Amino acid sequence: MDPEFVLLELAIRKRELDEISSLIGKNIGLSKESTGKEYLNLAYSHDYKENEDGDTVIVYSHHNGNIEEYLSNHCQYALEAHRLVQEKQEAKKRLGVAKARVDKLSNLLYNAFIENQKQQGDLIA
Repeated sequence: MDPEFVLLELAIRKRELDEISSLIGKNIGLSKESTGKEYLNLAYSHDYKENEDGDTVIVYSHHNGNIEEYLSNHCQYALEAHRLVQEKQEAKKRLGVAKARVDKLSNLLYNAFIENQKQQGDLIA
């Protein structure tokens, strides 16, 4: 495991997430500016109801459950923000993997340090 690669990957993943978050904010702002409405919030607005089988289901307030179709009919900026929200979820997973690699690397380094201290008789119990 190359320490430089592990740390570089973490930095890249953090910046990726920051960039996506920024783009989401910009598109939401452009959506509200161009339409006067917050279509992304409208698209996500829902309630939970019980169906005839007794299961709890999501019922969207402004459409039949097809968020992309609703947004494509109302605002391209909100549609892009929605796409970016989906991308952000994947980016968070990639960041989690990068963080796990840093943890693994730090544990390997720590264990090597402890082993070295034991061999030198310098380990403080």
